[in-house]
Amino acid sequence: MKNADHLKWIFFSLTPEAKKCPKFQGSQPKLIIIFLKSFIKISGIYLLQFLSFFKSKQIINESIILSSQASHHHLNVFRFLKLNPAQITLIKSFDKLSFTSFKFIGIFELYKELIKNFFEAKKFIVDDNTIYNKEKLAKNLLISLSSYTYFSLLFYKIKQNHPNATIYTGGAELASLAAIKHGLKTNYVAHGLTGAKGTSDGSLSKFIETEVSSERYPAYSSIFVYSEFEKEYLQSQLPNSTIHTYQFPILKELSKTVILFLDQTQEFYDEPTFIEIIKFFESNNLTVIGKEHPTNQSKFPKKFCNDNNIALVGKDAGTGYEVLLKQRPIFTIGWPSTSLCESLNLGVIPICIPDDHPFFKFENFYPFQSKTLSWNKDILEIESLLSGQCNYDSCVAKLRKGLQ
Repeated sequence: MKNADHLKWIFFSLTPEAKKCPKFQGSQPKLIIIFLKSFIKISGIYLLQFLSFFKSKQIINESIILSSQASHHHLNVFRFLKLNPAQITLIKSFDKLSFTSFKFIGIFELYKELIKNFFEAKKFIVDDNTIYNKEKLAKNLLISLSSYTYFSLLFYKIKQNHPNATIYTGGAELASLAAIKHGLKTNYVAHGLTGAKGTSDGSLSKFIETEVSSERYPAYSSIFVYSEFEKEYLQSQLPNSTIHTYQFPILKELSKTVILFLDQTQEFYDEPTFIEIIKFFESNNLTVIGKEHPTNQSKFPKKFCNDNNIALVGKDAGTGYEVLLKQRPIFTIGWPSTSLCESLNLGVIPICIPDDHPFFKFENFYPFQSKTLSWNKDILEIESLLSGQCNYDSCVAKLRKGLQ
């Protein structure tokens, strides 16, 4: 598996099998079908290029953003890295009409690259691979072969004409791997805490730990994350990438406000606990504000806030970070999320509602239990902070050290 960077596009999202992989049953017919389907797909991608003739000419700038399926995934390049939106090129890597509109690539170039990539992949799947499920590799090949082929040629041409171009992404791994292949400086800009991801069934309350290793993870030049904890872990796993943490200001003159961050899944809408939280803080002369999750599709947040007479900051009112800067709360409270990490980075005490959560069992994920107060276990300390018996700044400093 060493020196297999040029093959990561086949297996980067897969987990090694615990035991020796079984033989790939019926491999030749399946691979032929994959090739034929990919041949048709790349022909379709080629034809899409002609639609760009009806659009204004796309300009390649020295800074290029590869966007993923969710637009907010790359916004930290503006928020923390301070890139000028007017001086970047945005390539929507999941939108064929977007990524085919920058460079025209000839049909024979595409077919030649497709054949080369296919035979490299075929050799790896059938002969060289010993640790990944061959059926899953074949599935990846069917999904990725045509797009990766186009990306590979696209970034080859960009590299020729713009050798100093720098790539930024918040999750477009396939396109990133193609850019890395051609020596373009490629940076991953995390849009949330790293180390855990949802399961393949789409559940929002079940998670698995993300395994990071230099053999499978894209060889990004730089990776930007939210916490020193993430930085130290990634440095140990990815010695060839430079890991940075986002820089946060420490908020001063905090307001007598508490932000209740509402999660995006129904399973975490604990209405009795939310009511208890509101009553507790209002009895201590603090104002509670609800913050809707940016991906929320439920009516619960709006109904709950109306029923309990508290303001709701909608998902269109900005990110959690932007709301924190504007409201300057004295506390934030919610389920484990990036917003609680951001709160502490800004010098605001975060309070975690549950005492048990899937995130807590992941050794390499953000340690919420040591970097937040617990709503159930630390209620006396919260009361002391409100009464002035406990020093707020000392509590923040203790949490920021990440004491276990």
